[in-house]
Amino acid sequence: MLRLLLFLNPKPNEQNTMSNIPLVPFLRLRECEEPFVMHGRRWLFVTCLRADGFPDIGVYSFDTDLCHDYLAWREAFNLK
Repeated sequence: MLRLLLFLNPKPNEQNTMSNIPLVPFLRLRECEEPFVMHGRRWLFVTCLRADGFPDIGVYSFDTDLCHDYLAWREAFNLK
């Protein structure tokens, strides 16, 4: 039961992790992408603008209404 609760609840330091992921400007939705849930949060892959002005994949958080850099997001959640 404890494992299930730890899986469903965000990690205690997740807020700190989220604040370390760079924000990027939203450009447009990506075709054929469906929202998904991870660590108790709802996410969606979108197209955002990188710092150099080129479009790239980003991750939209429904909880915070913000877009995050995809590579930094993967690193923050240990998705390699």
